Amino acid sequence: MSKIKNVFYKDLIWYALGTMIPMGINVIKTPIFTRHYSPEEYGYLGLVMTFFLYMSTVSYSWIAGCIWRFYNSFEKNKILNKFYSNILFLYCISSLVILFFTLIFITFYHEPLLVFNLIILCFSHFIIKELLGLFYFIIRVKGYAKLNNILLIAQVGLSFTVLLLLAFVYNFDITALISSSIIIDLLFVLSIAVYLIKTKRIKLLSFKLVHKKYLKIFTHFGSFILLSSLATLLIVSSDRYILAMYDSIENVGIYTKVYDIAQLSISALVFVFFNVINPNMNRELTHNLENADILLRKYLFAYIFTLLPFTILFSIFSKEISYLLLGEEFRNGHIIMPYVFFSAFIFGIINFNQNKLKFKNKLKIIVQILSFCFFINLILNFLFIPSFGYLGAAITTFISYIIMLILFFKADSLNFLKDKLALKSIANQLIVLLIFFIIDQLLRKIIDFNIWIAIIEGTIFLLTLGILFRKKFQALDLPV
Repeated sequence: MSKIKNVFYKDLIWYALGTMIPMGINVIKTPIFTRHYSPEEYGYLGLVMTFFLYMSTVSYSWIAGCIWRFYNSFEKNKILNKFYSNILFLYCISSLVILFFTLIFITFYHEPLLVFNLIILCFSHFIIKELLGLFYFIIRVKGYAKLNNILLIAQVGLSFTVLLLLAFVYNFDITALISSSIIIDLLFVLSIAVYLIKTKRIKLLSFKLVHKKYLKIFTHFGSFILLSSLATLLIVSSDRYILAMYDSIENVGIYTKVYDIAQLSISALVFVFFNVINPNMNRELTHNLENADILLRKYLFAYIFTLLPFTILFSIFSKEISYLLLGEEFRNGHIIMPYVFFSAFIFGIINFNQNKLKFKNKLKIIVQILSFCFFINLILNFLFIPSFGYLGAAITTFISYIIMLILFFKADSLNFLKDKLALKSIANQLIVLLIFFIIDQLLRKIIDFNIWIAIIEGTIFLLTLGILFRKKFQALDLPV
């Protein structure tokens, strides 16, 4: 048990570093560049990036899903050379698809010049980024936490350095945000290729190993992953286009930036948690699916018990977070942050149910639930956004995730709701967090509240929570 915990904490530290250091760079970067570039520029960037997020989801996300689902099976059968070759072939085909749609997009939407430049750069950014991302995905599935995060930290740090040069030395416009990533990502891809050639590992890859049998397996599973990923992305981002119909491009820019910052904070914690447990969880779902609920319940309880306090505390201090991270023109957007925090937290819970259903090959259920939630989200967006603007957009996304959570637990609850001890512990924690919220609201009425008081208050809250639930945190059972 002690050895397992040591491995868990070792991987946790590496993934925490690989998430928190890039996040810290974003903390530095965001207030600098939300002051340097206008909401209008961020509006154009947000719309173009959203288009390429759709294209990336359609073209690439399902390939990563295939790696996640089938890597352990191919490794067990000792045919990873065939696995890698077929994955690379699918990446090349998908890149041609995204090129085709980019050419169509740029034909109809190329003014002003900034938009034209953003489209060209975003296309280059995504095809390079996704290839590098597949490499990262493989080493995460293999459990190489240290290597993954050293590379990631170096990548983000170098990109930020190049960004500063482009923006303040060479006076680039907002395209600097994309160009800096392209330069470093391309450098990393070329370096990895040289390493693979020198170590002769590139010989494992050959288009001669591409076979209809494997492509059929990947495309069958991938088609459902594609539909589910697309539905999820539509829920998260389609509101920007509806907002653009009823509001100004400046407010689209504010919403995009504030939403991304708020989502990143909780999503970073979710990312760390899942990257630590994913290798063992995937092995369990691959080789012991019938008894996997026992492990999944342990992980789910640990997830809720660990991340719920951060979600609530971030929500309490959302105004102060916006003042720390955002330029003055963006700060009014803090009102959407609690909804975004909880949406990201809920989606992390849903991942457990989704993962189980994917390995049970109940892919149709996943697509049906996500499609239904998207249509509910779309209807609510048209009802709320005209009256409430970007606040309405954030609320509809939050409501959609609540509905999604209910439906996924109905499809497969992992028997978690029968675990009375876990539910009691979560309820006790919620009571304490509710008391924290009441204390915070009283303090804001009594004293002149500012960022320093918020930091002191938040620190006291976290320390109190740690002391009250110390034994529960120490007793968390997290096999890795």
